[in-house]
Amino acid sequence: QEVPLGLIKSTTLGVVFTSLSRVQHKIDLFNKIYEKITVFITVILGLITVLLFVYSENIIVLMYGIKWIDSSIYMKLLVLASYFYMQELLIRVIFKVFDQTHKILYLEIGKKIVMGTSIVIGVITLDIMVLLYGLIISNIFSLIFNLIISKKVIKSNRNFEFIVNFKLIFVILIIILSFNYQHDINNLSYIVEFLLFPLIIIIYFVLIKIFNIADIIKDSREILKLIKS
Repeated sequence: QEVPLGLIKSTTLGVVFTSLSRVQHKIDLFNKIYEKITVFITVILGLITVLLFVYSENIIVLMYGIKWIDSSIYMKLLVLASYFYMQELLIRVIFKVFDQTHKILYLEIGKKIVMGTSIVIGVITLDIMVLLYGLIISNIFSLIFNLIISKKVIKSNRNFEFIVNFKLIFVILIIILSFNYQHDINNLSYIVEFLLFPLIIIIYFVLIKIFNIADIIKDSREILKLIKS
């Protein structure tokens, strides 16, 4: 699940921590900046998830050859797991900012218990799919619990993360199902699929706008303005 994770983790979490630390004593401003940053990063993460999921077969064939194409399902599941895990890491910044890192330990222990159950079942059944689905499920539950606990830390009753994720997952499903439908019906070649790359990006951001999830350009400007203030 490091594939999309590494693209964002190394460049954003440090900046987010620094930006939020500057306003930790101004809770209203903190919540406003945190919400803008969270939506922005989640939207970008959603785009990376769509592209890696849609082009998983192409990537596998390009890197390892056609004989490994069946392993693309593993990549798809790991990409989905990363979508939820990255958000979990983003939420944990709140605990670090307010010096409550002990909560991260407790939440991680709970996550490992859930994950351990799937590992045991996977080992007994000798089925790697059980392990991968278990990873996705544990990441989802961990994200939910991190959200609940973090809300108490910043004293917020807003549940915008759930709304954003619900809409964003719907957008992701629309694009993935539409692409798969076109792939199966028209038997698209790998070259044609790569030519559709910019179209998928455009459609993604159009849907983001239609479903009122975010305005990337406007939000990025507002984030910079809030941070500078």
